Amino acid sequence: MPILRILIFIISNFSWPREKISVGKIWRIIKNDYENKIIWRKA
Repeated sequence: MPILRILIFIISNFSWPREKISVGKIWRIIKNDYENKIIWRKA
């Protein structure tokens, strides 16, 4: 679930501030998950 991934990213950002993950990367992962769900529904 994308929500869980966002939470993991937020937690990891607090735990390791040096390895900050950009919003664009998070958005890409959410978008990929969303597109994959659409593909699976069509299949």
